[in-house]
Amino acid sequence: MADREVKLVGGFGHSTNSNKPDVITNIGPRGTSFSGTFTGRSAYYAFDFVASVYTDKDDVLYIIYQAGDTMIEIIRQSGQSFKFQLNNSYPVGTISYDSSSGDLTILGSDVWFQGTISGMYVQGG
Repeated sequence: MADREVKLVGGFGHSTNSNKPDVITNIGPRGTSFSGTFTGRSAYYAFDFVASVYTDKDDVLYIIYQAGDTMIEIIRQSGQSFKFQLNNSYPVGTISYDSSSGDLTILGSDVWFQGTISGMYVQGG
C-alpha cells in the first residue's frame, strides 16, 4: 500500500443552455478509481438531487441516483456519459467523463444545469 496515494477531489460545474460546457478537472485519470457524490441542480422546476458517482479501472463512469426530486431520470448514453432528463422526457443535460485527463464535463440542455462533486481517487499500484 505504500505506493498508493489517495487524492481528494472537489469541484463545481455550471452549464447554460447547450452552448457553454463546464469542466470539473481531474476526478482521476485512466487506471484510477474515483468514488464520490454529485449534488446536482437545474433551473427547470428548480429541482435538486444527489447521486453517487464512481469510475472503475476500466474507465467506466457510473452515476447512481440517491435522493431528491423524483422527476429526474439518469440514462446511460455510453461507458463514459449519462443523460439527465425529467420523467416527462424534458432534457436537462449530460455529464461525461474523459478518462485520459480524468475530467468531468457538464453540459446543460435547454436550461442551466450545475453540480458540485466531492470524493477521492486512488493513484498508484
